[in-house]
Amino acid sequence: MGSACSRPYNVLTAVACKFVAALVFWLLLLAGRGIRSLYRWAADLLGRWIGPRAARVVGWLLVAGLAWSAFSGLLLGGFVNAANEAFSLRDTQTPEGVHQPTSTLRSGGPGSLVPWDTLGRQGRAFTGSGPSARDIGAFTHRTAQAPVRAYAGLSTSDDAESRAERAVADLERAGGFKRAHLLVMTTTGSGWVDPAAVDSFEYLGNGDSATVAMQYSYLPSWMSCLVDQSEAREAGRELFDAVYDVWSKLPQDQPPRLFVAGESLGSFGGETATGMPPTDRPWEGTGVLYLMHPSDPIVWWSPRLALSEPDWIGQAPGGDVLEAMVRMPFVTFWQVTADLPFSTDVPDGHGHGHKYKAAYVDGWNAVMRPAGFTAQDLDRLKDIIWPEPEPTATRP
Repeated sequence: MGSACSRPYNVLTAVACKFVAALVFWLLLLAGRGIRSLYRWAADLLGRWIGPRAARVVGWLLVAGLAWSAFSGLLLGGFVNAANEAFSLRDTQTPEGVHQPTSTLRSGGPGSLVPWDTLGRQGRAFTGSGPSARDIGAFTHRTAQAPVRAYAGLSTSDDAESRAERAVADLERAGGFKRAHLLVMTTTGSGWVDPAAVDSFEYLGNGDSATVAMQYSYLPSWMSCLVDQSEAREAGRELFDAVYDVWSKLPQDQPPRLFVAGESLGSFGGETATGMPPTDRPWEGTGVLYLMHPSDPIVWWSPRLALSEPDWIGQAPGGDVLEAMVRMPFVTFWQVTADLPFSTDVPDGHGHGHKYKAAYVDGWNAVMRPAGFTAQDLDRLKDIIWPEPEPTATRP
């Protein structure tokens, strides 16, 4: 499932992007010329001892190795360390309007095995918010329960395995395994859980639900994706295994229905946990659902776009995709790449990009198959999850 942010579309940013792109281009050009000059110097120097032909081969291998070592070992390592330090400071903050839970059903609340101050910024936002039993009951017109939310932050424990065990222990303490619907949620890099994803799950389950998640990085999703996707995969696997270990030993008469979800980078964790590829067979029993907007460059981006033609080019274009779009080597790659920074800032009337707010309602309705909800009910829930913005007044 996709994730989303709520940053307003900014015309100034769109204009500035062209200048930033030009600056990046010139920096890459200068770096390329520097590597070429270093190669020529090394080849000339080696040519005095081993001959020109061998010198060119050895010089190229030497320069390529030095460039890769510098990037991966020094530049990339230093960048990641600096980013971790910066984002770890932000992780100690609590979002505005979020308060420590007073319910025993939330991590960080009374009796919790996970202290409030170890949850991290996004963990506190997750357990300190969400619909109440009254909110859910007002939608379903039935007596609803208050959902269970369990979470473990990076400060909760030193490694992914023990962090997952702590989160699941708190889930069990809060009665999560006694609910009808149990969700294992793999977060984005910084530990963020899209409220729309879990809120929709809780509303459609009438509050008879529990969700468990954990943080695996300080870095935002896009940065974690570039430097270490393995952390998301490990976190998803460890958390699911810890949940499954308890769930599989429950009495077989009425165990909770077990769901796994991930958003954006978190989808790697969900895939690793289940190990099930999507198929086009009829949905019976266990299945996999992907939410992908045609106008979302993040789900279509791949380094292979530079040289290989993707399958989706030959398919009928979805909404908000130009019918005249064709694939060109390198050009298509850079077109999709240039769209990535603006994927969550799609203006009104131009599709949803990387925003999957209301789409979660349809997604969970297809997966959970709750009884008693009409199409009108689902539309009402979409308005609750993602209210339509008020029309902006314009001057005549």
